[in-house]
Amino acid sequence: MEYIKRSTEPECLLYNKEKWTKPWVDHYRRNIGSDGKLIKKKKPSDSHWTKNEIRNILIKDFKNNCGYCGCSRPTPHSSDDERTSSRGHVDHYRAKAIYPELTYEWTNYIWSCESCNVEKGEFNDPKHPILNPCSFDDCHLLTFIIDTGEYCLSKNNPLDHERFLNTDRLTMVNANEIIVRRRNRVKNLKSLFKTTSIMLTIVEVKVMKSLIKDNILNIKNDLEDMEFYFLIKKEYILLRAKYPNVASLIDND
Repeated sequence: MEYIKRSTEPECLLYNKEKWTKPWVDHYRRNIGSDGKLIKKKKPSDSHWTKNEIRNILIKDFKNNCGYCGCSRPTPHSSDDERTSSRGHVDHYRAKAIYPELTYEWTNYIWSCESCNVEKGEFNDPKHPILNPCSFDDCHLLTFIIDTGEYCLSKNNPLDHERFLNTDRLTMVNANEIIVRRRNRVKNLKSLFKTTSIMLTIVEVKVMKSLIKDNILNIKNDLEDMEFYFLIKKEYILLRAKYPNVASLIDND
């Protein structure tokens, strides 16, 4: 999970959220029986958070990556320019049923894959909430392990540990299939930088020039894959600093 900065709140949400939020608050806050349980009345059926004016900004902010696991969401092919939203979900970080006042709160939206959204469901633990990809402090608690492709806690704090366990259990952040893809992406990029740097020390060998050119092309092609965008971007910056000779070649190619 990497930190993702949201852009400013969409105007349609800013101007309408009070009106849109009221039915949800009325349903979940007023329809409570004497036993303290929710009376089963028909809940609001609107879903304005799925409007393109909202979704497309969120998609752009998240680079179409699930905020929790980093997987890229597919975008359907269409000749209709209005149909550009990918097959991801607008996840309510704080569940609507528990925090109805946040149903139309921009800071409560996380772009998510279906798996993470479904697994998370209406989970609520005020003391140990799952980690929020739009919180710099939350993401700073995590360390990426290149050898395994997993995220783990950077420090052993009991409160953070419970939050991490909830995140690990209720999202796909460390799902086996995902950590393999994540590990291979980072290791491949790292290998391309390292081998290219070594080959640049023996440029007098003619065959090396062709291999170097291929490696630079492979690095550029790899960066076109938007999956795990924020992780790859972070690793790419670190590799450029470590191998300035390769970075210079990329920039001048």
